[in-house]
Parts: sequence; structure tokens; C-alpha cells
Amino acid sequence: MAQNANVRSIDSIDAFRSNLIVYIEKSCAVLDEVSDEAKRLRMWLQNQRKQELLTLLRKKQRHLENLQQELFSDQLQDPDKSHTVQEMAIRKTKREVMDIEEKLWKLKHWLKVFDSEVAPLVKDVDKLKDLIDTDLAKGVATLNKIITTLQEYAEMTISQEAETTGVASGPVESEDRQTNDDA
Repeated sequence: MAQNANVRSIDSIDAFRSNLIVYIEKSCAVLDEVSDEAKRLRMWLQNQRKQELLTLLRKKQRHLENLQQELFSDQLQDPDKSHTVQEMAIRKTKREVMDIEEKLWKLKHWLKVFDSEVAPLVKDVDKLKDLIDTDLAKGVATLNKIITTLQEYAEMTISQEAETTGVASGPVESEDRQTNDDA
């Protein structure tokens, strides 16, 4: 005759199931956040950042034009006077304009390649989220069945032992819930 299993506690399985549920919730939340952040980044690049740079560029170009007009006016009024401070300010503003134009060029380039560079990564994140949602959820369901089956087995074993010894006792669900009949 086959030997019976000695099932006394399912607390470890239940604790694992609980931890798995928490893991599923937390990981899905993080993966959703990653996907949302990629979408926000694209919108920021397309709209807000582009507008910021264009506004800054127009402001610097106006400032450069004003500096150049001031230098031209001063040169007409006093051609012999040194205008190195004004010329340095103009060179500095020209560098700032060029830097902004370079940032705009990089932004346009990045917007062109954003979907091809980031979209595959976002798809991988979405696949991982789907995997966690489906496969790990199936794992939780399987653990629920295992717990139920083991509880039923433990109850059956206890009732068989009670019949053979003549002592009636309740089902054993977990170590925390066991009652001591001797107390």
C-alpha cells in the first residue's frame, strides 16, 4: 500500500503566493510607468522642448541684432574708438545662437530616429508586462489550486486518523490556525 504524505502546513506556499501577487502588482506598475515615461518624453521633445528652443533662439537672434546695430551706430558716431567690448558681446551671442541651432538640429534628428530607437524597447517592456500579467497570474491560480488540494488532503488525512484513533479533530489549514486539543 502507498505511504501517505504528511501534510501539516501550507503556510510557505500561501506566503509565496502572497509575495507573488505583490510582485505582479509592483512590477506591472513599474512597467506601466516606463511605457508612460517614453510617451511623455516623445511629447516633450515634439512640443515643449522644441518650443523652448525656438523661443530662446528668437530671443538670442533679436539680442544679436540689437548688439550689431549698437556697434554699427557707435562706429558711425566715433570710428576711432575701440569697440572690443561690443565685439566680444557679439561673438558671445553668436556662439549662443549657434549652440541653440545645434540643439535644434539634434532635436530634429532625435525626433526622426526616436520611434526606431525607442519603440522596440517599449515593445519589449509591453511584452514583459503581458508575460507577467498572464503567466504569473496563471501561476497564482495554480498555487491557489495547490493550496486547496493540500487543504483537502490534510482534512482527509486528519479525518482518517481520527477514525482509526477514535479522536475527532478539526482540519489543519496552517500552523497558525492549528488548535491544541490538550489545552
